[in-house]
Amino acid sequence: QAATAILSPVPIQSKKASLTVMEAPHFVQYIKDSLIQNDSLGINEQQLYEWWYEITTTLDLSINERLDQLNKQYSGQALSFWAKNRSILVTDMKDGAILWYIGSLDTTKSDIQGQVDMVRAKRQIGSTIKPLIYAYGLMSYPIGLDTIIVDRKKDFGGGFNPSNADNHTKWPMRLKNALAWSRNIPAVKMTDALGGEKTIKPFLQSIGMKSLSNKQNYGLPIGLGVGEISMLELAQSYMEFVDTENVGIIHGIQTIRTQLGDTIFEHEWYSYKRTIPLWVARLISYILSTAEFAPWYFRAMITVPKCRNCASKTGTTNMKVNGKNAARDAWIVTFSPRALITIRAGNSDASAMKKEAYGFTINTDIRNDIIKLLQEQWYMSDSDARQFPETETKRHSWQGEWYKQPNKSTLPNSVVRKLQ
Repeated sequence: QAATAILSPVPIQSKKASLTVMEAPHFVQYIKDSLIQNDSLGINEQQLYEWWYEITTTLDLSINERLDQLNKQYSGQALSFWAKNRSILVTDMKDGAILWYIGSLDTTKSDIQGQVDMVRAKRQIGSTIKPLIYAYGLMSYPIGLDTIIVDRKKDFGGGFNPSNADNHTKWPMRLKNALAWSRNIPAVKMTDALGGEKTIKPFLQSIGMKSLSNKQNYGLPIGLGVGEISMLELAQSYMEFVDTENVGIIHGIQTIRTQLGDTIFEHEWYSYKRTIPLWVARLISYILSTAEFAPWYFRAMITVPKCRNCASKTGTTNMKVNGKNAARDAWIVTFSPRALITIRAGNSDASAMKKEAYGFTINTDIRNDIIKLLQEQWYMSDSDARQFPETETKRHSWQGEWYKQPNKSTLPNSVVRKLQ
């Protein structure tokens, strides 16, 4: 009977395959890749599937689903600017834990290339880089919030003659206003005064922008955010503005256990060595949270309801369509002492949006609702305190607040000339 059973063909009855919808698919893929790429864990893809690891992540899944619905709720508004997609990353500002992760509007929609994870896709970041450029300026020289930068046209050589978004110039501006107004020409002048790409690129790489290539020549436009990086990298760089001595590393894994219950990894506290001094971080946060420093059309974006300590910066990248400017990526980054929100609206295939699709016009409303959700879940409070810089800075001559650097009391003439 045994021999007959062995020699007899096995009857096969086909069944219709059932599909299981994965929850937070882009985040799951990010976790999988993080595990495999972490050489210290020694886990390969085959082991990950066969060895039954128990992985505890930082994601709040139920709230992530609410955020996903919120993203879909605002999809019509985004589409009115010709943006078919939006990605959102919310992280804990103190330790870098990923709270919510939305890689695209809908992973099942092929017409918007929803399967592409725009949190990890590399894109130009536009003006969101400017707070980091000015932070490097405050670190490098006795530059203050009232240091004058002349907002007027200049040919920087090689045909590079940048203009501002409104195609106007304001002439002499204080640093705090040049940043709050997001003027392009002053940002390029600051980049030039700081040594250009030669010094700026290593600084940006040191705070998390690892995708900036040493093989690529960005030139002075690096100060306008032309380098392509991921949303994760941009968020990591903004972690430098945390109001504590330590800068957390953005992460999604809390613990990893084997099927026997042995813990082989536990995230306790991992931090970058702070690159931007705390006093500089506080000065930049002060600028980005003070509506009076900005033009009237930015003030609704800066004045966040029930979040007096929120600081915000937007960015918009452009492209040419039939010889005319059109928007391509629309960014907003908002952070409080507790949480960091990074949003990008646009199209997965990098196609154009309307010219009016600025970071603040397309993202402010959904940002405000995300903050309400954070407050409902006690991730953020209007009472969150941020220490502003009065006790660590002084007013120096006409330059306004700056740090007490006894060996750097005056600006070199070469720097003054490049800011004019």
